[in-house]
Amino acid sequence: MNFASTLRLILLAMIWGSSFLFQRVAVPELGPNWVAAGRLTLGALVLVIVMLAMRKPLQLRQHAGAYIWIGFINSALPFWLFAYASISLPAGVTAVMNSMVPLFSVLLLWVMGERPSFGKFAGVSLGIVGVAMIVGFGGLPMTLATALGVLAGMGAAALYAFSAMEIRKHFSNVDPLAVATGSLLGATLALLPVLFIGGSVPSTVEMTPWLMLIPLGVLCTGAAYFLYFKLLHDVGSTRAVTVTLLVPVFALIWGVLFLQEHPTPMSLVGMGLVIVSMMLILEKIKLPQFFGTTVKEI
Repeated sequence: MNFASTLRLILLAMIWGSSFLFQRVAVPELGPNWVAAGRLTLGALVLVIVMLAMRKPLQLRQHAGAYIWIGFINSALPFWLFAYASISLPAGVTAVMNSMVPLFSVLLLWVMGERPSFGKFAGVSLGIVGVAMIVGFGGLPMTLATALGVLAGMGAAALYAFSAMEIRKHFSNVDPLAVATGSLLGATLALLPVLFIGGSVPSTVEMTPWLMLIPLGVLCTGAAYFLYFKLLHDVGSTRAVTVTLLVPVFALIWGVLFLQEHPTPMSLVGMGLVIVSMMLILEKIKLPQFFGTTVKEI
């Protein structure tokens, strides 16, 4: 990976890490419905402009149903769940939940009958221990709100893992940037009813939470998606996906600098274990193979 791609990867991690900061500020005042909807709308608008500038076809007629389905499970519902988790969880903890997508990918494939390698099995086990340390010994208040926040964050990560399989099934021959744009448009449509079901417009007169939607949608969604697909094109998925290991690091830094969040030593150890577990699952660290090879491995 050349210097320019390395810089883009670090920049992307910084941007995605900041999304948890912006959500932490916006959600308590605006609620998860408006934060998720605002983020999706602005992000979709950015990518539509990019697609028009690049003169790339969206193929809306051919894939309208699939765009809405993928948008719902890959953007609308996960964005809402992470916004909900931001009510009770620090930015760094929410980002760690987000980084667990590879763990859930392995678990889903395991349920479908594909046995993991020893390294991936160790990674899953280590990831579970890491999350338990963050939740049980990381200084988080043991309340129902905290438990629901953790479940929401892990549910969003599981949805990302599931949606990756669905994207491969529905869009194997479609431009990835078109998929990102179409799915964000579909997600926006899918989430609109929630705004009406969820009640009236937030009554807060404080401008800061509303202003947080601009970087969250324009920078952390639209621009970040474009940057990510640029990385995919330049260095391939194996290297591009390592951005997930850096996102919690920057989310933790932004939380300390701007939100005065101070993680406990045990939560830092737990976060470290989760990151190491993702490195095992992504095979950035390799362990000897102890399982038999009679079953297809992932």
